[in-house]
Amino acid sequence: MKIEDAILSNDKMGISKVRKYLPENFCEKAAEYILEHSKRILIATGFYVNEKCDIDGLPGAIFLSQVLKSLGSEITFVTDKYCSNILKQVQDFSVIDFPLNEIEDNFSEALIQKLNPALIISIERCGAGKDGNYYNFKGENITEHTAKLDFLMERISYSVAVGDLGNEMGMGDLYGWTKKEKIVPEPSVTKAKHLVISSISNWGCYGIIAYISKFLKKDYLKIINEEELLKKLNKLGAIDGITHSKEQTVDGHTLEETKEILKKLHFQI
Repeated sequence: MKIEDAILSNDKMGISKVRKYLPENFCEKAAEYILEHSKRILIATGFYVNEKCDIDGLPGAIFLSQVLKSLGSEITFVTDKYCSNILKQVQDFSVIDFPLNEIEDNFSEALIQKLNPALIISIERCGAGKDGNYYNFKGENITEHTAKLDFLMERISYSVAVGDLGNEMGMGDLYGWTKKEKIVPEPSVTKAKHLVISSISNWGCYGIIAYISKFLKKDYLKIINEEELLKKLNKLGAIDGITHSKEQTVDGHTLEETKEILKKLHFQI
């Protein structure tokens, strides 16, 4: 089983239907690309769910950032008010709180000039639809609750995105196919240079970590302790984006499922 197969295991929402429109080794290419542009990295994450922060994407972003920091990368997180306080309490990197009402891209330009990032990685971050609005997996308009981080991805030359449904930043290259397959009612049109799809976005990050481990002949997967981190995130208010519960599940997937995915990934490195 390839790493790409592992991270698309147990697909409950249908994202694996569009795998055929990506390179066969899409996750490997993304991992190589990250290592090539890893000096200063901006990580965009945090998805609004029912006045809360979606728990998916946060563990993946945190563990991937830890790996990249160990390799010498300078990391900055960017999100909005629903997830910023949570991120500030569970990891050591700087967190930029992007304003919700930023209509023009002045904030983005100032941020890019200040940080001069070599790369932006979007992980489970809602992207703009064709009409410029933002939609959740049910097709509900969540624009008033979503900061326009697309401005950053559009202006930073090097970009990677991780998503699991099609309404996330970076999914623009698959827009027609996610629309055709009816995975989500309103897919995102925002594009990334490299895209990683997975059954849940955390697993996409773990696939990237697995490839980095394989390239560098060192097991970075061992840093992943999702159970402990999920407990902290739940306590701080993050919820399962599908069930809206504070149980230790991610998009309805259990810890046991994640542990099985990690076992499969370990076999590949």
